[in-house]
Amino acid sequence: MTEPAVFLITQYDPTHPDPTPPDERVDGYDGVTVRAAAPETFAAIRAASHPCAIPGINLDTWISPISRGFGQPCSGDLRTITLSHGARVSVHSSLAELVGLIMNANEAQGYIYRPADTGAYNCRANRNNPSASSWHSFGIAIDANWTTNPNRYPVVTDRPAWEIARWNRYGFGWGGDYEPSNPPDTMHTEFHGTVAQAGAALALARQELGDGVAPTPAPPSPVPAPNGFGLPAGHYYGLITGPNESHGGINVAEQVAVRKIQVRLQELGYAPAGSSWADGRFEQPTADAVASWQRVNMPGTTRFGEVWADDWAKLFSSTNKPKPAPAPAPAGRVVPAWTLPAGHYYGLITGPARSHGGVNPDERVAVTLIQQALQRWGFAPSSAGWADGRFEQPTADAVTAWQRKNMPGTTFFGQVWADDWRKLLAR
Repeated sequence: MTEPAVFLITQYDPTHPDPTPPDERVDGYDGVTVRAAAPETFAAIRAASHPCAIPGINLDTWISPISRGFGQPCSGDLRTITLSHGARVSVHSSLAELVGLIMNANEAQGYIYRPADTGAYNCRANRNNPSASSWHSFGIAIDANWTTNPNRYPVVTDRPAWEIARWNRYGFGWGGDYEPSNPPDTMHTEFHGTVAQAGAALALARQELGDGVAPTPAPPSPVPAPNGFGLPAGHYYGLITGPNESHGGINVAEQVAVRKIQVRLQELGYAPAGSSWADGRFEQPTADAVASWQRVNMPGTTRFGEVWADDWAKLFSSTNKPKPAPAPAPAGRVVPAWTLPAGHYYGLITGPARSHGGVNPDERVAVTLIQQALQRWGFAPSSAGWADGRFEQPTADAVTAWQRKNMPGTTFFGQVWADDWRKLLAR
């Protein structure tokens, strides 16, 4: 038996949907960096797949989710699982704890699900059969780490045999086994049983993977009084994916306090302007803004990115120092105008909507300029093919290296914001 589950189950929030993969095609995925299945070959992965342990589930047949009790597409009762490394997947409520136990066990064994390219619920048609609803629209399918597990020929995956075997054991088929009837979809796993069989699978998973106690959110916290901290000793405002002591917006009371923090950071210039940024959810951009404020206003702090009682008192006092104005670009090269809206930046192509990474021609022009500037500064390979207009991990790594040397105080590493743009492109 593994350690007790360390994941969170919450009600699905349609305003905070799962990440979704690009509209991949069999002959597509140009420019996406993938690596072959190693050390195991794809054949070995398939041969090692364990049979399903749940009576009555056949992983080689496809039966409509409607007839299996999962309701109509795009209308199910959904829950969101948040894993300890930050990935979030939203699935049908009957599968939530089961999926959490499986993914938690896989991460504990060493296969980590990346937050930027892992998701589940998505109201759409089946991309390999557009006349049918995708099983994602019922909340019974998960796409994991799609930049290294694409839906295409030839087969490419980084998922180890034991990870696929665990999904198979509890009634989930793997998209890598679609070949040859469909393009192998190695990011994809889907539940093949009924709602009742999901209960049987959960009972087995509780015995084998966890202590049988469904993880629950932290208890509601009090609504802070104006300028009052409002949390018990040992608690703080921090990442929504953190421990129970970290209050990040899991309920309405916490969202009031988190939004208050976000608005104050905006007023002081440590966060992007705009009402959409102050959304009441304490996620990494908020933690980064808090850390940036702390470096200027809270000397001696060691808990960067968390708002404790002393941080709260200082943040809402009249003695704050605003964020220092960025230094003007040095004379020389003409820097193109920054054209992104407030709160947006150039970043990973697999990132959220505010991350512009080269999905259209205008973005690719800007990303190419960033890549060419990194080459001029000496932080990227000099080959012409490297500046391809797609902001993927090698570009993020080069941006981070440049920022560490040239942008002291930066906390948004691997992202190009307006101040980074002005300095980077000036050379």
